[in-house]
Amino acid sequence: MNYIEKILIIALMSLILPSLPLLAHTDLIYSLNKGNVHLRYLSGWGRFEVGNRMKIFVEIANKLLKDKFSNSEQLYIYFGHDYTQGDTSYYTLGYSEFSFQDYTKYNSSKSIQAKGIKIIIRDRDFDIKKVLLLVNAAFLNIDFVKKNQSEHIVKSRYKEPDTIKSIPFSQVNKYLSNADTTIDKLLNKKYYRNLKKTIGYRNIDYYFQNNQFHFYNTIEQEGWQQKDQKANIDKKSDKDILIVDNIHEIVGNNDHYGHFVFINDSVFYFLPELQEKVYGPIKIDSIVAGRPPIRKYYCENETIEKYALFIDNYNMGQNKVLYIPQNNLLIPNYNNIEDDFIRTLSKKQNNENTPNKSSNIVAILLAFLCSSIIIILWLIIQRKKQLPIKPKFSTNPNTQYEKEIPIAGSNGNTDATNK
Repeated sequence: MNYIEKILIIALMSLILPSLPLLAHTDLIYSLNKGNVHLRYLSGWGRFEVGNRMKIFVEIANKLLKDKFSNSEQLYIYFGHDYTQGDTSYYTLGYSEFSFQDYTKYNSSKSIQAKGIKIIIRDRDFDIKKVLLLVNAAFLNIDFVKKNQSEHIVKSRYKEPDTIKSIPFSQVNKYLSNADTTIDKLLNKKYYRNLKKTIGYRNIDYYFQNNQFHFYNTIEQEGWQQKDQKANIDKKSDKDILIVDNIHEIVGNNDHYGHFVFINDSVFYFLPELQEKVYGPIKIDSIVAGRPPIRKYYCENETIEKYALFIDNYNMGQNKVLYIPQNNLLIPNYNNIEDDFIRTLSKKQNNENTPNKSSNIVAILLAFLCSSIIIILWLIIQRKKQLPIKPKFSTNPNTQYEKEIPIAGSNGNTDATNK
């Protein structure tokens, strides 16, 4: 292969490769700051609800430090979202230097150096109450934390082991399960997903209270004016239509007649548009842990209301899920059923268009029989034509007979007949 051929191949690959779908993606780090609370979290997918839960946590943690630990030191929390459930979970608590970014406060993207309580977490989910209890215990026992922290090696499945300063893990676990009346009072209040209540839109939303997520319709059904397509804000809804312990993903909008509320990768509730009725929980089989967000779905409402969700299962391929609310019927891997049905129809059509071998044999035999009959009849007719004609004798004495014509090859004598 010469130099020019190599250049052409490289140029061709540069055109082809960008057009191919890529399975890999890069995890991102997000930052949230409020008061002395500085939180950073790593997550692979920004469309999950983990970001909104982080906002709620920062709001409550800031209230905790203000109400119970005035003039407190800085708090830094790093959360590694193990959304694939493939790594080791751990919680660490120490006191050391850290850096954070707060563009809103300092109008700069430069890192700010600080020192204070440092909590490092790697887990499948972020439990708001559990982490609040750890923060509360850390500030109550800050002197103990400073004196009893040491280096710990934390192993990881996907990268090199980390060396983290922390108090003994057994003590961290005790702090995670402690009870506290201040936190209970804070959790008894409502903390809305968007930090304040959503009104005036045909949608659903939720607030966090008592360590649960409460879903509500943003307006009541009577509050929607069909003429000018505007919401009547005076008739906003305060009714809880669904209460769950965890929220993972919300799929849908009221332009498609309802929402799917996933509490994990595979279990969901279905909330019809502007109704208090809820379907679920419903589990989808064959879902890979840590799946990407659902980016595509559609609704058909012509004869039977049905929804199709397209779920990416990484190397296992796409799982098209069909859901019919009327019968609360769920059909996973519906794409396989569609493919099998199409293959069956194609095979049937091909069989109808392809002549049958047995019918061909019958047709050949019939044609042979008919031709044989025709040939036999033709031979009979020809044979009859070649037979000599015998004279007819009459009883009438007046009948005259013609002379017999001599046959070639005779002796040449002619016998006369009587006249």
